Amino acid sequence: MAIFPLHPRLSKIIISSRDLSCSSDVVTLVSMLSVDSLFFAPHNQRDIAVAVRRKFQCSDSDHVTLVRIFKAYKAAGGTADWCKRHYINHRAMKTVTSTRKQLKGLCKKIGISLVTSKKWEENVRKALVNGQVDNVALIQEDGSYLTLTTRQQVNIHPSSVLFHGKAECVVYDELVLTTAHYMRTCSTLDKQWITQPSQS
Repeated sequence: MAIFPLHPRLSKIIISSRDLSCSSDVVTLVSMLSVDSLFFAPHNQRDIAVAVRRKFQCSDSDHVTLVRIFKAYKAAGGTADWCKRHYINHRAMKTVTSTRKQLKGLCKKIGISLVTSKKWEENVRKALVNGQVDNVALIQEDGSYLTLTTRQQVNIHPSSVLFHGKAECVVYDELVLTTAHYMRTCSTLDKQWITQPSQS
C-alpha cells in the first residue's frame, strides 16, 4: 500500500481490486476522485448540464458514474470539445489521465494487472467496502443515515444519484458540513459485503 501516493484507504481499494477483476476501473475511479471541480455549468445552464450528464449516471453509484464518464471521455478521444459539450472540466480530465498513467505504472511495479470484467460495476462497489468500511452508513427509520463506526447521523448530499432514494446501506467518499453532515459521492451496498468481502 505504501507505494501509492494516496490516502491508505484509496491504496487499499486498489489492492482489493486485484481479486475482484476490476483493477482497471478502480484505478480510473481513484484518479477521478483525485481532482476537484470536475464539473462546471454557467448559472443559467445548470439544468441543461445535469440533463446532458444524466446519460452517464448509474442509479445506485456515484463512483460507477465517475468511471463511466472517464470511459466515455477516452472513447471520444479525450477532446476539449467533448468536455465542453458535457459540461466537464477538460483540465481536470487531463489531470485524471496523468494520475491514472502514474497509478498504472505503480500497479505494474507490484504485479497488479489492470483488468475489467462484465461485473465491474458491482465489483467496484465491493472494492470500495474493503477500503472504506469506516465510510459505511445504514438508513434509519426517519430516512437519515447512521455511520457504522462512529454512529454519526448523516444525510446523502443533494448532488448524489442516491439523493431521492432510500438505500438501506451506502458507502461514501467524504463528509461535508453545511446545514448538516452530508455524505458526498455515494454508492449502495449489499450489507453482506461489509462482513464478508466477496471475490469473483
